[in-house]
Amino acid sequence: MSARLFCFFSAAFAERCLLCGALLGLGCSSGPLSVGDDRVIDAGLTDSGVNDTTPTDATAAQLLALIAPCMQISTGLLAPAPGRTADVQVCGLSNAVFWTSELAVDCDGKTTTICNRQQDPQYNASTVGKDSMGNSLDASLVPYVEVPAQSTIFDYHAAGISMGSVAVVIYKDRLAYGVIGHEQASDVIGAASYAMAELLGIDPNPVTGGLETEDVTYFAFTGTSNVVPALEDETAATQLAKAAAAELVATGH
Repeated sequence: MSARLFCFFSAAFAERCLLCGALLGLGCSSGPLSVGDDRVIDAGLTDSGVNDTTPTDATAAQLLALIAPCMQISTGLLAPAPGRTADVQVCGLSNAVFWTSELAVDCDGKTTTICNRQQDPQYNASTVGKDSMGNSLDASLVPYVEVPAQSTIFDYHAAGISMGSVAVVIYKDRLAYGVIGHEQASDVIGAASYAMAELLGIDPNPVTGGLETEDVTYFAFTGTSNVVPALEDETAATQLAKAAAAELVATGH
């Protein structure tokens, strides 16, 4: 069969296959493809036509690069722990608030073999944040962060935070995701659950563990779009917190 006749019978097939069309064009054309040829062989899409690229998760270094200078939104300073000097600012960013403090380990919430009055003399069986069944959170499983109860120094509601707002906590080069799940004293800021301490590599023992240096940075993401419906759903909280953190890094402030 002559090359001219071969090209004629191949035309219908070439219309259904862009790659084949490109190859046939090379063999059947009297010259090279024109510069204006706009056929696309690979657009980087999946079979369903959806772009298969995934946004890169924000790193601890990228988030920490945004904390200076601090745009203070608290009207004063909070203590990192009861009885300690008040020196912690709460600062604002485009879609988050943050503070750098200590980490007191909290076992408050559902009574378990890990969190109970025997393991923690200050144990309280209730958390302000509730799970999807209306029960207090399990501090041994739910990585939650505490915020101060409302005061004239800092009102987390006014800042756009609620129970279930997603959070990112950073210690050294370790980054962990969680939710706002409980309140602490109105003049203190710097506590998180047993589960959060574990994720950060901090001793989670509620009596002897925790961190007494102000080396932990907490980001709480603001707005109703950054609230997870089920506070115990760690997978959903992680996905939402990752998206909020990536948006913050992209914004740059």
